[in-house]
Amino acid sequence: MRIDRNRIRYRRSGITAVVLLMALLPALTPAQTSVRVQTDLGALDLTLFDSLPSDPNETVANFMDYVNAGAYDGMLFHRSVEDANGTPFVLQTGGWYDDPSQGTFLTGGIQKIQTINPPLQNQFGRSNVRATLAMAKLNGDPDSATNEWFINLADNSANLDASNGGFTVFGEVTNGMDVVDDIFSLGLLANCASVYSAPLCGLFANMPVVDYQQQINLDTMVNVITIGVDADGDGAVDAHESVGAGAANVASSPEADDPAAEIEVATPSAANPLHSFQVLGRTFILSRPPIRECVLNGVDLANGLVAFDVSVAAGTGIDVDVTLPAGQAPDSYWMYGPQPGSTNDHWFPFTGITVNANVVTLSLVDGGAGDADMTQNGVIEVAPGGPASSVAAASLADSDCDGVNDSVESDPLNNAGDGNGDGTQDDVQTNVASLPDGNGDYLTLETVNPELELGGVHESNGNRLFVRASPVPLSNFNFPSGFLEFSVSNVIPGGSADVMLTLPVATPADRLFALGPDTGSLAEHWYEFTDDAATGTGMQQSMNTMTLHLVDGGRGDRDRRKNGIIYFAAAPAVQIPNSNAGGGGGGGGCSLATGAVTCRKAGAWWLLLVLGMRATIRRIMRRRPTLQGMRHRQSGGARVA
Repeated sequence: MRIDRNRIRYRRSGITAVVLLMALLPALTPAQTSVRVQTDLGALDLTLFDSLPSDPNETVANFMDYVNAGAYDGMLFHRSVEDANGTPFVLQTGGWYDDPSQGTFLTGGIQKIQTINPPLQNQFGRSNVRATLAMAKLNGDPDSATNEWFINLADNSANLDASNGGFTVFGEVTNGMDVVDDIFSLGLLANCASVYSAPLCGLFANMPVVDYQQQINLDTMVNVITIGVDADGDGAVDAHESVGAGAANVASSPEADDPAAEIEVATPSAANPLHSFQVLGRTFILSRPPIRECVLNGVDLANGLVAFDVSVAAGTGIDVDVTLPAGQAPDSYWMYGPQPGSTNDHWFPFTGITVNANVVTLSLVDGGAGDADMTQNGVIEVAPGGPASSVAAASLADSDCDGVNDSVESDPLNNAGDGNGDGTQDDVQTNVASLPDGNGDYLTLETVNPELELGGVHESNGNRLFVRASPVPLSNFNFPSGFLEFSVSNVIPGGSADVMLTLPVATPADRLFALGPDTGSLAEHWYEFTDDAATGTGMQQSMNTMTLHLVDGGRGDRDRRKNGIIYFAAAPAVQIPNSNAGGGGGGGGCSLATGAVTCRKAGAWWLLLVLGMRATIRRIMRRRPTLQGMRHRQSGGARVA
């Protein structure tokens, strides 16, 4: 939902002759315009270059016209790309927003931001280095920038300063590049076309999404909630503060998931000012490691989350009120962060609260629970959290949050509930998961490092795994244990993880196929996951145990990002002696030998695997990252590629 508010259009004051003295008198230089951007994953502070005659003043004025008109409220980050060497390149926005009232994302909900002003004359003058903001434009037309802009994720000066007249840098991110990097670390919508066959899929193939399984809605896309000036410095955009505008100890904002509702935070007086106020929502929750959200089973954070800093005397405490819309009745408050005794970020109920109708009072202590820096330093960095209500929990328990229900892992058929034979029940170990394969025989996953955690473990059907048209590598193989998906979290970003996959003793599999990017190809595709010393990835087998060597952001990681989470999809396989043998060897499983997937039912149950085979998947306006400058299409908006 977009926020429709009247705005006063931005107009820069005239530059007088005294500007000639500014180079000699820095203290007299007019302040540069500052803008606060509240996104689903955190806030950014932008400084715009508009204080000197040599600055791109017309470009800044154009940008502020869109800000003040409310055109950028609700916009999406629609493009996240690497360069040809796999280095972060740009994160682009300013072109699109999603309006669920007009349909789903692919059936009319996605809307283009309309231009307000004519195209700009190019004002290139500063280099495109990391954290700078620059205007996107059409290929071959230096003077075509309108509303789309991007954040440089690296030093792109060698490319973008020399392309298409140079790309106009008009500002920089002065705070929040960690949030920008978090957005870039998300998976992409690359598989959209193979699920939905929608023309828009090609246009948004590089859109960052929280749910790498391609559920496309406001919960999984990264949105700008509000954008504008924050004159009182509390972190809330002034134009959206119906309460607290101009008061440093009060901040309010539309909720992340419901712009029609408002959430407010207040300290007792101006002696305890607020800083860095942020509103976060379902997108933030989904972006945390998969295992973490499981503890929220039975908890409804319907009003989203807030995070903020409050100044106090070092080591002292303070009560802070969080006010929800009238009629709300929360009964708890949940936070995501560290707490005394557990330094890893995790969800926990914050117990220092008093609830009075729609107001939750947080009793906070500098360095105590709820203070994310856990240091007595005079600033309480209140971890992301929000008022919550208890709801009916899911009927099937998953104590270790690995994606497999307790009743499945504790089944007597699973070696009396101890699939890996370590003497501890699988359903209480976050690094171990056991589940039956297609024949009803149990297989077990276990991370070698017990500090790593498994999540989302399940046997998949073909619709979820998006098997491509003409899956030649799979056509002569049988998959006796079906297709598996799981994630590994708590990995050092860019680091490695070894996972042991123990198959039923009678399973004849002797190789493993993976679905995801491979060396030399960022697109998802099926390939044999052989041992590769160059990348440190692959599979090594000893009898019925396969050890998978995985690297965060590397070969096999489906989200392609160095973000501390590895998403993996794979299928243990055995070659069919006769490629025309249809179902292949006995004992059940699936094969693609006859040009269509055939699954043989065996044991007590089997998930019928129906893999939609498409001869052609239309990908219109597909964009691939290169270093050949900017290539844009008017129908898709300006872009960097």
